[in-house]
Amino acid sequence: MRGETPGQVAQAALDQHRNTIVRIESGAQGVKKHQLDAICEHLGITGVERSYLHTLRVRSNERGWWEPYFDAGSGSVVNPAFPMFLETEQVAEHIRVLESELIPGLLQTPEYLAALQAAQAHVPEDVLASIRDLRSRRQQLMYSRAELPHMEFIVGPGAIRYLHLLDPEVRDSQVRRLLELAENPKVNISVPKGLHPGAGHGFNILDADGGTFLFLDALDGCRYVENSPVVSLHKEVFAATQAMTVTIEEYLYDS
Repeated sequence: MRGETPGQVAQAALDQHRNTIVRIESGAQGVKKHQLDAICEHLGITGVERSYLHTLRVRSNERGWWEPYFDAGSGSVVNPAFPMFLETEQVAEHIRVLESELIPGLLQTPEYLAALQAAQAHVPEDVLASIRDLRSRRQQLMYSRAELPHMEFIVGPGAIRYLHLLDPEVRDSQVRRLLELAENPKVNISVPKGLHPGAGHGFNILDADGGTFLFLDALDGCRYVENSPVVSLHKEVFAATQAMTVTIEEYLYDS
């Protein structure tokens, strides 16, 4: 809001290189009390807002709920954007997910996830086990929240068709899971009935703490995006695609 660059804040508040501010802002390093005091003083941040920032500083030293699941094998090295996504998801007030070819993670059964892992390139079993445990814990935390967020899932027709190529028990348990969750008034699961703007894409849109964030996952890593034009574009794609869908119940019973 002050219109200052990271370099200007770093120099004026901390007498340090701009990379210090960049690393703090990206979550690559913590911030010490005297650093945060200096930044707040420089930017004129006082009162409740300053106290809240110091609360975040103290909490940043706590071990995240997701950390134990990345201790196995190569999973110990995690893209910083992924934990940020996991933390934001658990406090989000509104979640929108579009997946063209996969059942979204929050809707998956353990058996479906195991089948999905079996189809992927070789990954050490200890890492696969950590991923399964993390998915289970992530779902447990979400569905045990005192108040479930409004959740909207668009599942591509391809993801539903792939279910019919799986073992019947895996297929049937996943279909039951989708129908059971769709009964919750806070959960909307729909399927496009034809070509749609979101075809070939997958993304998550999270509304939390007064902001809207976008999470994109890819083979070469993941991105956690706050840039307004990019977020707005994906919101438009989601809305346009959702306008072309039917409920999961209607899609399954008509297929």
